[in-house]
Amino acid sequence: GPYGERISEHCANALPKMIEADQEALRKDPAEVLKRTVKALDDAILADRELRLLAVQSGTTATVVFARGDGLWVAWVGGSRCLPAPRKGGAFEARDLTQDHKPDLKGELARIRGAGGLVQMRPQPARVRAGPGRRCGLAMSRSLGDAVFKSAGVIAEPEVKHVRLNARPNIERGFDTVLQNWTCAGCVVPLARTCGWSDGPHVTRRDYYVGFVLPQNAKDHHGGKRKFVEGSMHYPAPRAG
Repeated sequence: GPYGERISEHCANALPKMIEADQEALRKDPAEVLKRTVKALDDAILADRELRLLAVQSGTTATVVFARGDGLWVAWVGGSRCLPAPRKGGAFEARDLTQDHKPDLKGELARIRGAGGLVQMRPQPARVRAGPGRRCGLAMSRSLGDAVFKSAGVIAEPEVKHVRLNARPNIERGFDTVLQNWTCAGCVVPLARTCGWSDGPHVTRRDYYVGFVLPQNAKDHHGGKRKFVEGSMHYPAPRAG
């Protein structure tokens, strides 16, 4: 929108201060603080007389990263993408850590239609239609500001992802670079989605992975010529090379 830059600048200045305001809660549950604070910032924008006038048809996407130790909590709204770039073979290799909130994604589309909103699929990109005669279009399904689209199912609630970085960068040897926590119904221990040390991505107990696998990977295996894998850990056997 015409005032998107003003809304973006306000959020960039206000959001870090709001997140840091409650240090105790941030220590206990960073994901909940990020989620609650981003939504509170949107509420504050729409409650402020001056900002609301700017935010009728203007808004901003946002991504915020909170780092503590080897943990990263990433909260994002809309299409501000977070791309970690570990070094591989002397160069940086970027990869998406977040997925843009687009109106044609299955879950986003269902929420918008459930709120009575309209998504125009063609021409691409898909857009949420709102306002008088539904003449206003928004190519994101989540944003801060953009007041006219709120009744059409566009929300400011961020998605939050928690990842852990390995204690040692092993990307050149083919080991994992990110340890991602998983939760599931019925799980009795924290789980981690792992790859690189086995034949393919799978889930294992996080305490086992951190306490046993990573220390093994931190060792020097034949000068880095041999990758330490699940098979050699559990089923040791003589190997050539």
